[in-house]
Amino acid sequence: MYFIPEAVKKEFSLPEYAEPVALLIMGYRAEDFTSSPQHFETKAMEEMVSYNKFMS
Repeated sequence: MYFIPEAVKKEFSLPEYAEPVALLIMGYRAEDFTSSPQHFETKAMEEMVSYNKFMS
């Protein structure tokens, strides 16, 4: 693990039962990058995003 779960819990005000297991690092793609065919598949926004609550 390359981060401190307790620090992530504190920074994002996660409830006790939530355990962070990964962080997503964002950046720029390489010039020779090609997208996966799955990149163009979409899901409903309600399946992916929650506001001020934790999805179960």
